[in-house]
Amino acid sequence: MVYRLTGKIVDSIASQVAHLPFDYKNKKWHSPTNIMYPVFNVEKEKLSDLIEPGEIFGYIGKEISKETLIKEGLPLIATGSDKGCETLGCGVLNNDMASLSFGTSATVQVSTADYVEPDKMLPAYPGVVKGTYNPEVQVFRGYWMVSWFKKEFAEKEVLKANELGVSPEIILNETLKDIPAGSEGLMLQPYWSPLLKLPEAKGSIIGFSSEHTRAHVYKAIIEGIGYGLVEGLRRLEKNMGQKINCLTVSGGGSQSDEICQITADMFGIPVRRIQTYEACGLGSSMVAFVSMGIFKDYQEAIENMVHYKTEFIPNKQVHEIYEELYSDIYKNIYHYLRPLYKKMRQITKRKGASKDVK
Repeated sequence: MVYRLTGKIVDSIASQVAHLPFDYKNKKWHSPTNIMYPVFNVEKEKLSDLIEPGEIFGYIGKEISKETLIKEGLPLIATGSDKGCETLGCGVLNNDMASLSFGTSATVQVSTADYVEPDKMLPAYPGVVKGTYNPEVQVFRGYWMVSWFKKEFAEKEVLKANELGVSPEIILNETLKDIPAGSEGLMLQPYWSPLLKLPEAKGSIIGFSSEHTRAHVYKAIIEGIGYGLVEGLRRLEKNMGQKINCLTVSGGGSQSDEICQITADMFGIPVRRIQTYEACGLGSSMVAFVSMGIFKDYQEAIENMVHYKTEFIPNKQVHEIYEELYSDIYKNIYHYLRPLYKKMRQITKRKGASKDVK
């Protein structure tokens, strides 16, 4: 995209957030002498130039201006990854706040001047604010599970939503208020995809009884994502040596008051929601405005562009229920199921158990 717009092959340092031959601490490509270089085996000349967020990639050329109607000569300014821009867009910058992103992948991310790995062998990503890092813990498949549930189990709600002209999530989220905290004994662990350090992990739902309905399963999904993020935040707090006292939310799932209140109750700290769930675009714009001198620094940009419209205060009694369920049940699920996951994998990989055998 940058090449099409400017004719230059260049990328932002703050966009390097994947499995790449990149030195995250020093914010540069690995050199051929680095121990990790052979893992990727990418020739150095095939790695693009890198610039800091806030610097200019290049300028909109004449031909692409005709094609896109973007003004010729307009500077294209480097920002960074979607989650990093969301974190800044929610006002999280070297403070006691953390950013929750309720998207296809659910994440908890902080901003820090120090390089702090969220887990061993898992790097802290370069922040979209120059000189910062964004340690992050991700719940893979996150709010994708809502789409999965909607597709597989919520045909009735989808049909009703079509009749009313609203999204199915609005109807599903209404049911959350009718189910007590803990989903009456139903608990989900959101390992719908293998994890970096838990490759044999599987998703699980435990505690079914005859009183449970589809609404219970839906709430267990929301709570399961929440438990995964609570686990991630506590790991970040431990590694940073800093307590987080407030959360911000963005992404599609943050539009729901019910989900935001459940989140506040689970974490036991206030949850703030800004004026838009599209915090990524907001944070990216903030980088551009600071770069152009419209704001003198990021603190001024936050003061002018980030507006906390709603605050969700945790219910102390509900939080105590979630805390006990998290400590005594959720944290032990993987430990007890791990041997079964391994055995299951062995059995289902045998020739007679493959999906080719009907």
